[in-house]
Amino acid sequence: MSDDASAVPVVDAGKITVRPSKYQDSLQDSFAKDVANQATRMDDLAKQLISLNLAIPALYGAVLKLTQGDGATVSGWLVFIAFFSWLVALGLALITLLPVKNRADPNKLAELEKYFSATAQRKQKLVIAASLLTFFGVCLVIFGLVL
Repeated sequence: MSDDASAVPVVDAGKITVRPSKYQDSLQDSFAKDVANQATRMDDLAKQLISLNLAIPALYGAVLKLTQGDGATVSGWLVFIAFFSWLVALGLALITLLPVKNRADPNKLAELEKYFSATAQRKQKLVIAASLLTFFGVCLVIFGLVL
């Protein structure tokens, strides 16, 4: 089925234009919603990272306390770096959720696309950095337990 077959030619002041089909309108609407929702998905991921970066150090401390009893102490440079990386990852995830003031004319489609795209890219970079730091911290703790 061709998209052009369902398009209807419209005569407007001597010019012939083609009105988009319902299918084309639906695709454009879905595209616009997807572009607008990219930042929301990054926010959801940042919220999960915040939960993770709060839970992992707490779980690590609880397991350390349960396995080593009252004499449990957190020492070693690997553990310090791991906790520091979790703290930085937590900060990056929180920064992801902070709003940034950008101005875009709501009547200009190109400006709106640029605004949503720039917001999503900024959040994506922060979420990726926070994810890598969280993973790095987990790897350091596991490596520290093995040593």
